[in-house]
Amino acid sequence: LCMTLPGMVRVIQAAGRLIRTESDRGALLRSMFEAEQQGITALAASIGEEQIFDCAQTLMNAREVLLFGHDVSKVMADYFAHRLNYLRIKAASVKLGDSDAVRTSLSMISKDDVIVLFSFPPYYQPVSNVARFAAYRGAKVVTLTDSADSPAATDGPFNFLCGTKTKFFFNSLTAPVSLINVLTSCIALEMGPSLNRILEEELNVSRFMSGEFPDERE
Repeated sequence: LCMTLPGMVRVIQAAGRLIRTESDRGALLRSMFEAEQQGITALAASIGEEQIFDCAQTLMNAREVLLFGHDVSKVMADYFAHRLNYLRIKAASVKLGDSDAVRTSLSMISKDDVIVLFSFPPYYQPVSNVARFAAYRGAKVVTLTDSADSPAATDGPFNFLCGTKTKFFFNSLTAPVSLINVLTSCIALEMGPSLNRILEEELNVSRFMSGEFPDERE
């Protein structure tokens, strides 16, 4: 997701041409919102109910969920891990460019773990090695990417294609982040009464930290 200096220059030049030829900034703004909406609509149309809830169950049953992202994709991995940990699912995000962290994380995975891969243009090609090693260890793989030709795409049931094309940047994060929200919401639905306990635990901690609870010695 990073962009080289020549790439940035080309994007800025393209943006300048677009603004000059489409002087109505209001129309341009509306077209940008429409593009974001179309990405979410296409994502929703491509996902079946069984697939999304099966993926939610797979994440719920994992011993640990490891999420791998590169550059801006690492931000999405962090966000997903935060949501999963809130739901009491052990999760950690790993930066794909950090070879030591990747190697150590992969060395500990087992068939009881789930690996989540984020891969968007310009692709970080070594992510394909992570997918292959996860399969070798028997771990389940969930992929969030933009194309079936992505280096992170697998033969498994959990390849989610998120359109990320934008006018000015390499990728929009709207569709991938929306998928994260939907997946974690499905997990919350599947948890039933357990979710109420989590909410109560979080509320109790907040109250304690704000001083609402008396000192434990009293």
